[in-house]
Amino acid sequence: MITDVKLTLADGQVVNSSGAVLSTNIWDTSAGVAQTAMTGGIAEGDQLLKNFDEGEPLYVIVRHSGASNFTGATSLKIEVLQSAATDMGTPDILASTDALTAAEFPAGGTVAMRLENPSDNMEPKRYVAVRYTPAGGTSANLTIDAFIVHGNQAGPSKLYPTSILTD
Repeated sequence: MITDVKLTLADGQVVNSSGAVLSTNIWDTSAGVAQTAMTGGIAEGDQLLKNFDEGEPLYVIVRHSGASNFTGATSLKIEVLQSAATDMGTPDILASTDALTAAEFPAGGTVAMRLENPSDNMEPKRYVAVRYTPAGGTSANLTIDAFIVHGNQAGPSKLYPTSILTD
């Protein structure tokens, strides 16, 4: 899987709460930010990234990267949100899963959610994050990785400690 540090929403994030938890990182799409000093065909006053899924699709890949498996909770709902505020207040839901059980999202399991163009149904907002909501217990105690990637890269993969691979 090819990832970018700015598009990494969670890297070994432990979700151990009984309530909703936001990803440790938020993607700043700059949607709605007026452009004032950029060249290359973008007119002054245009907004950046109005349609972030134009062209080829983007996916949010969420991986259960830890060894523990739903300690104390029976399911986990995963939602991709957009908001105009960095605290992700009053968000719109861009994509979501049903409540996933331990069998549906085991250790090493991966979920892929396609990012649909928010402007088809709603106004694009500047920030994108993932929200994890455990249910049926006191905490989920899961270790999560989440990335925004080009195409559906939910297949088997190995994480390397650096971006440099050698033979």
